[in-house]
Amino acid sequence: MLHGRDSLNNFVTLVTPFTETQHEVHWNYQPLSGYIYQNVFDNSFCDLLQKNIAQIFEKSSRTTYMTHGTTFNLEGQTRKIVGHKQNAREQNVIYDLTFDNQWFYQTKDTIKDWSQHKIQNNVSPIFQKCTRAIENLTPIKDDVDDYILYRLHLNYLKKTTCLDLHLDGNPLFTKGMDQTTSRLYSFTFYLFDHIEGLGGELWSYNGFVYKPKKNSAILINGNQSLHGVTTNMHEKPRLAFTVRIAHKEDLYLPGHPSKYLYNVADL
Repeated sequence: MLHGRDSLNNFVTLVTPFTETQHEVHWNYQPLSGYIYQNVFDNSFCDLLQKNIAQIFEKSSRTTYMTHGTTFNLEGQTRKIVGHKQNAREQNVIYDLTFDNQWFYQTKDTIKDWSQHKIQNNVSPIFQKCTRAIENLTPIKDDVDDYILYRLHLNYLKKTTCLDLHLDGNPLFTKGMDQTTSRLYSFTFYLFDHIEGLGGELWSYNGFVYKPKKNSAILINGNQSLHGVTTNMHEKPRLAFTVRIAHKEDLYLPGHPSKYLYNVADL
């Protein structure tokens, strides 16, 4: 078990690395691995987060184009699908840098400064504090200039719903069009304690189970290992938030078209 200290609030975050011990080879996916964090924030900030996220869901929609990004052209007009049954996901996206028009104009040398600038100018101070905290945790802090926190979304799992087995990430944003070979992480922070028998556990294809605690978090290689969340049977929705993290060297970032060998505007 590792320990990390918050320099501003003088509290200790407990960090426990893990790798699931049973692994059945399935489509060359990797064992689920990562870190479990306890006491991520001071208690007052954790309570503030809990209230803020609940208010966001009360006042805004849980169906968003940024959940999946489905776009099609109909009779010369571009249409965006906000939600559909196959997606089966309710969430609120605080930010997703990959939807910014300038995302693909970046390179590995510019993406870190650009992403930090976007977050500082467009994201509330509450969630900015969350991203800074993640950058101060193992393993991100060890190569903080190389990791991009490109998306933050709030999770909403109402009663009788679950998250089926899935992989995280999008191959459109990674080199080689294969996110399973990339250094991608999913960091999920939990706002409530798990209640035995009422679902809401994180689980993997190989049988790993994590039962959340309030003010705890888990970071996983969700792009390499099938995982899901068991059916929520509590009357109240299961609330949490997830941050997607990618290593800049594994991102597909071609840079601004003006820097290409050929002028694509003339093609």
